[in-house]
Amino acid sequence: MPAPCDIPAEPLLAPGLAPEPAPVHAQVLDEADVDPREMFAAGLLAPPAARDLAAAWHLPTDVLALEHCVCQLPESGFDLKALLEAIEQAWIEHALTQHQGVVAQAARQLGVRRTTLVEKLRKYQIQARADEADVTA
Repeated sequence: MPAPCDIPAEPLLAPGLAPEPAPVHAQVLDEADVDPREMFAAGLLAPPAARDLAAAWHLPTDVLALEHCVCQLPESGFDLKALLEAIEQAWIEHALTQHQGVVAQAARQLGVRRTTLVEKLRKYQIQARADEADVTA
């Protein structure tokens, strides 16, 4: 029987509340003879920040585990917009790190226009490379 993935109402937004470490179903990565960088490039592996977010929410981080996961929404509801923004911010930060802060390259990898990424950098108050700081400020 599939295990439920309970999503807490606001696990990362409650002040002073540190999520408990969750068992992350990443044994597939440990046992596989595959380079994690190749899995990330193929879209099968989330960036480290997104994996940490998934672990904090007690969600599996590998694609195979998600196939057998029955996600149940809490009756009290949760903030979908905040969750999506946290995931988007994690991907943006990871892409910028991967491309040494070069906004154009990060935007290309994320599949968005450079101007769209600059708007999101302002929204999330993320700094790009030092010589592009005037663009994102």
